[in-house]
Amino acid sequence: GDQALSLASESISLPTGFSLVTAPAASVLPGESTTLVIQLDAASLGSYSGTIAFGTGDPAHGSFEIQASATVVAALPQLEVSQGSQ
Repeated sequence: GDQALSLASESISLPTGFSLVTAPAASVLPGESTTLVIQLDAASLGSYSGTIAFGTGDPAHGSFEIQASATVVAALPQLEVSQGSQ
């Protein structure tokens, strides 16, 4: 389109286990972009998924949905070797 798109970041809905790190800009001009950053906060092993949704000011597309999925896996053990003095 040729108008700025307003994004209702206060209406962002996230799946369980995810949190908002960086909200998108409140308005995006034609030809520009914005960034939405989310993170998975779950500590339990397993797969997590759901829908990220938020409203827009576009009468033809009043809401926007993104499917998100992530997997928490076991961390690999870390080994630290240091040379000692004698």
